[in-house]
Amino acid sequence: MAGFALRKDKNGAVAFVGFFDERADFSPVMDLGGNPLALNFRGVVGINSLGVGKYLDFVELWDERKVFYDECPQQLVDAFLMLPALLGPEDNTAEIRSLAVPYRCAKCQDTFSIMVRADEIRGPAQIMTFPARVCPKCNAFLKVEPIAEDFAVLVEQGALKIGK
Repeated sequence: MAGFALRKDKNGAVAFVGFFDERADFSPVMDLGGNPLALNFRGVVGINSLGVGKYLDFVELWDERKVFYDECPQQLVDAFLMLPALLGPEDNTAEIRSLAVPYRCAKCQDTFSIMVRADEIRGPAQIMTFPARVCPKCNAFLKVEPIAEDFAVLVEQGALKIGK
């Protein structure tokens, strides 16, 4: 399994790199990050149940600090949908500013996980529309996979603030 590391990215966010497991140490995050706290998940390659437990302990440290999630990969989005506590306390839920959206090409049938900014998604939650994307292999338009409809839960929880 991959290791775990923290670093500051070029935008000043705390960037996670590696696998969230029993070796993940989130304690330095509060010192590295500011207020608001921006967390970048681009480098996360996976999460297991022990990593979930460690991350939930970290969430308890937020207090009143506003927290933003950037570049959330599909495996973390799936985890947020299964366990909303990963988004923080109910009274201080993290705001997801960008996340991976699953797309499929109707022509070549390839699937892609494409990073999308929250403000590119339109809605209300029950009938969200996602930005058009083109297949990098055959240039046909991509369709959003049905699982993306589950993102409505994130909107209803206040974690995903989409455009109108």
